[in-house]
Amino acid sequence: MKIYLVGGAVRDSLLGLSIKDRDWLVVHSTPEIMLKKGYKQVGKDFPVFLHPNTNEEYSLARIEHKCNYGYHGFNTYYSPNITLEEDLSRRDLTINAIAKDQYGKYIDPYNGKRDIKLRILRHVSSSFIEDPLRVLRVARFSASLAHLGFKIDSNTMSLMQNIVHSQELIYLTKERIWKEIEKALMTRNPHVFFMNLKYCNALSFIFPEFNYLYKKFFLLHNKKVNVAEYTLLSLEKISRKTSDIDVRFAVLFKYFSNYFLLHNNSNNKKNNLLVINLFKYLKIPNRFKFLSLIIFKFYSFFSKLHLRSSKDIVFFLNSIRAWKDIIVIKKIICFINIENYKYSKKSGYFYRPDIFLKNIISITENITIKSIKSNNLYGIQIKNELDRLRILAIEKWRSSL
Repeated sequence: MKIYLVGGAVRDSLLGLSIKDRDWLVVHSTPEIMLKKGYKQVGKDFPVFLHPNTNEEYSLARIEHKCNYGYHGFNTYYSPNITLEEDLSRRDLTINAIAKDQYGKYIDPYNGKRDIKLRILRHVSSSFIEDPLRVLRVARFSASLAHLGFKIDSNTMSLMQNIVHSQELIYLTKERIWKEIEKALMTRNPHVFFMNLKYCNALSFIFPEFNYLYKKFFLLHNKKVNVAEYTLLSLEKISRKTSDIDVRFAVLFKYFSNYFLLHNNSNNKKNNLLVINLFKYLKIPNRFKFLSLIIFKFYSFFSKLHLRSSKDIVFFLNSIRAWKDIIVIKKIICFINIENYKYSKKSGYFYRPDIFLKNIISITENITIKSIKSNNLYGIQIKNELDRLRILAIEKWRSSL
């Protein structure tokens, strides 16, 4: 029985990155031996064992054979006769197929250390095409390692395109797709994830609504600009300033109302329903939905915030529950700040909309039900009175500017 450190822990140590989780591979062993040594077995399809002291995962060496469609369409075989090299051969990228033994020696049959030096994301073998999930995983690795200069090997990209062409992506569950998107949004350069999905033609399946924006253009400083590319540029800029993945994801929706959906008043409910259906399709958790829907509905509203009436501003703040959920308003202020909206008075003095909105919240946050002295107000009357007082407070503050 031999034990090796494998996968991301080996890769990240070679890159000088912090190690989050350690995965261990056990060769020449059986479930019975593992249980006798005190390991706890977990997993239904394949026995994985938890170390009795560290609780880290130990897996028996195994091989896989494609038997059906999708990333679940494999038969898995484990045996004490399966070698370390055979187990490593089933992995996706060479940089993930390096093992390290108890003496600190690296076992690298597929030249992963070489590809780390070359900053290349390269597939281990032609069996790469058997698992459609690898399209998303490689795109995510390209995003997480882009700051170190990693690029996807051209042959690997060709295999990713072949997977897309085979239509095996349809067998990926929406929950698994979202999990990869969420992980990509946590990286330093999430825009790279979407760019590579576009390059291998997977974006039209993974996120067809955003892919549609590649057909749309607008004029910026008398230059024709692609909407999708400009949105990803915004995502890149936002990711440099905030690690909040709610805000990062929401930026993808800022041009939807202008270039994808109808946006006249009579179709507002229809527009909202289309976006909500998109959220359902992608199985997006609720925490991401609310902010993205706000950006979709009010993106153009932010750009001329100073020109909006105090009544409209109060209506907007009511609609996003600003006085009840301070976290949401902080995220919106963060988004506006990163967008670098600007407007000016005739005097030429420039205001920042994020500061403008923050000030409005500050001067109205103490106007609550408790602050209404009269006891003769009920139901809608209370709301109307709160709105009236907040509008008055905003008007008073604006007149002093």
